[in-house]
Amino acid sequence: VGMANTAEIQEGIIAAVTSKLGDNTDEEQQFFSMSQQFKKSKVTGEQFVQYSIQTLGKEIAGVVLPQIILLLAKFPERQEALHQAIEQTKAAMEAQAAGQAQDRVQPSSGMDPDNRAGSLRLATYNVLKPSITECIVAADKRFPYILSQLLPSLHADVIGLNEVTRRFELAAMELSRGELIVDPTSNQEHYCALLCHIPVLERHTFRLPQTNRRAVAAMVCKAERRFIVCAVHLLAYERNTAARQAQLSSLSRVLDEGEGCSDEWRGLVQTAQVCIMGDFNFHSPGENVAIWENGYVDVWRELRGASARAERQGLSWQGSRCWWLPFDDRAMRLDRVILGAKSTARPVSIELFGAPAIPQARCCGALDWLFPVYPSDHLGLVMELELDGAHENPRPRYVAQPYELSESCRPFQGRTFREIVCMRIGAVVLAVVGLARLAFLCAAPRSRL
Repeated sequence: VGMANTAEIQEGIIAAVTSKLGDNTDEEQQFFSMSQQFKKSKVTGEQFVQYSIQTLGKEIAGVVLPQIILLLAKFPERQEALHQAIEQTKAAMEAQAAGQAQDRVQPSSGMDPDNRAGSLRLATYNVLKPSITECIVAADKRFPYILSQLLPSLHADVIGLNEVTRRFELAAMELSRGELIVDPTSNQEHYCALLCHIPVLERHTFRLPQTNRRAVAAMVCKAERRFIVCAVHLLAYERNTAARQAQLSSLSRVLDEGEGCSDEWRGLVQTAQVCIMGDFNFHSPGENVAIWENGYVDVWRELRGASARAERQGLSWQGSRCWWLPFDDRAMRLDRVILGAKSTARPVSIELFGAPAIPQARCCGALDWLFPVYPSDHLGLVMELELDGAHENPRPRYVAQPYELSESCRPFQGRTFREIVCMRIGAVVLAVVGLARLAFLCAAPRSRL
């Protein structure tokens, strides 16, 4: 029932918006861009109405709502659910406008705000986008678990998210208590986002060089201190090492100097503390030096050390967890949290999270112990910063370790991607040849056997 008549509801809302407002405003363009994305997603009519109101804004949506309500008369069986979605969304927007939406910025149950008033807790997580192999990645099981159990258990003030899709965004609207910041103009299959549980003062997005991906940054306020937090997803694969270095350098100039930005943003970043976090896609330990060269500190390396053992403890992506990726035995520290040189906050802890499989979640109808469903193919990072008092964070001298000196861009453990692809192609060829041989033998006359 949830999917019934969804296409007609979508077209009706779009027609109502067009007839009332035209197609020249920024809100219109944003709404139509969102509509095209939703047409390709598995969303219900109720979710479409709810997101339409939030996207258009309260004043503009008020003009269109009468048209939407008239539209509902065509679907009697849907009226109650659609009306409820509209009323809930309007009430939430009115409460937010009146400054009464305190519940959105309060920590989830189990958090003691008094004990954390002088600290800032940040996390980063790649949520693994849905794919054509839906029965394998099981987004319908993973997204509710991530939003309702995994992320709230972190008690984080700001969470950077990678590989967010419209489907995840809709789930976050229903299950998350924080403010989800995305790039509203993005037409990418997946993108970055920030889930904030503390007041947000400024929001910006920045396009990364050599790709259409954009980094999402927000200036947040905690204990009367301002902090710029940025979620980023750099290009993958070994061949893009130079591109990743260029992307990180470009982003650091934007966040440290305001390069290519407005005068207002340049004024904000002059004295701001900066944290960049996300999926850096560093495929080899030798790429670690790029962080230091741009004037940043790798928090994991700062707190856990630079030894090979510390590097192994921070491996956030392991092919052994991805049973649907044959022959992939790579292990890499893809996910990072780095602090700018101007930061006076002191990092006190950093941990990995998200390792256990989702309890009782099944894939393809099989037993959960046979094909476990993990929250993501990545592990996440959660870090705590101490804000009380001025703390000097001198950039440590970078000393290359033996495991970082390899000339070839190989992962810390395992094969290269080229070797993995060759093995997969070889396995497919052998399987095809074997099946062809078997079919030939089955079709041949018994005398030839």
